[in-house]
Order: sequence, then structure tokens, then C-alpha cells
Amino acid sequence: MTTFKKLLKFIDGNPSYEYIIDESNNTIEVFFSAPSLQEASGIGSGFQSETIMHITLKRKPNDEIEVISANIEGSNTQREIAKDEIQWWLDQIDEII
Repeated sequence: MTTFKKLLKFIDGNPSYEYIIDESNNTIEVFFSAPSLQEASGIGSGFQSETIMHITLKRKPNDEIEVISANIEGSNTQREIAKDEIQWWLDQIDEII
């Protein structure tokens, strides 16, 4: 299980991620800016993507984190992401860090 400390180590300093920590509620909101199609394909730094992944996590007393909610938000769309998909991402972080 990924810890709060490992998550911060993974996202801190990465320009694709921003986060807000709410100490009073023991939550962290993570915002991931997806690269544009041009950037992802290596063509260049085309126009900036307007798609943001917004993930809300709860920090447990043992420093582990729990997925509260996750959404993809764009100029013309908003959809929920299944918690198990985000948990998979957190598991990958746990293996990397």
C-alpha cells in the first residue's frame, strides 16, 4: 500500500503534477496535466492540453492513503475514474519508490 510520503516523493518536483494538502481533513488533492497529443507523440510542444486528472486522497493515521474520488476534467468533458484504476496507479508508485 502506498504511503503519503511515497506519493509526495513521486509527485514533488514533477511539472505534470500539482497538489494541495489539507492538514485539517488529512486529504491531498492531486492534479495531473496530461500532455497534448503532439507532446505525447514526440512531435513537439504543440498547444497545451486542457485535460486535467483530479484525484482526492485521504491520509490514514498509519500514513497509507485511500482513494476518495477521481475525475478527468476537460473543456468539454468530465467523467469519473474508477477508484480501482487509481489504486493501480498508487500500487505502481509503491513499486517504483
